[in-house]
Amino acid sequence: MKLLVMLGLLTNAVWGGCPHPRADGSQFRALEGCLINRMYAPQCGSDGCNYVNGDAVRCANTFALTRNLPGVEMSHFGMCEEDKEEDNMIEDISADKGNGTDAPA
Repeated sequence: MKLLVMLGLLTNAVWGGCPHPRADGSQFRALEGCLINRMYAPQCGSDGCNYVNGDAVRCANTFALTRNLPGVEMSHFGMCEEDKEEDNMIEDISADKGNGTDAPA
C-alpha cells in the first residue's frame, strides 16, 4: 500500500496536477472531516492541488502527516494553474531575449 502511495506522489511530482480530483468537477481539493472557514483566498499546495484557503491547506497537511505521507504546504497564493501560465510567459520572454541580437525577433 505504501508503495502505491509513493508511486502516486512521484507521478504527481513528474507530471503535475492534483492527485485528488473531485467528482463534482470543482477546482478545489475535497477535504472531509475538517472545519474550514468560508473565506475565499485560494492557495496552490505543494502537492499540486488547489485549496480554497489556508485552513484547507493545514487540514490536508494534517491528513497527510497522520498517514505518514509527505506534508502539504502552500506553494503560492492563487490557483496552481496560474503558476503554469506565469512560467510559460517567463519562458517566452527568455526565449525572445536569448536570440543573441538586439533586433526584435
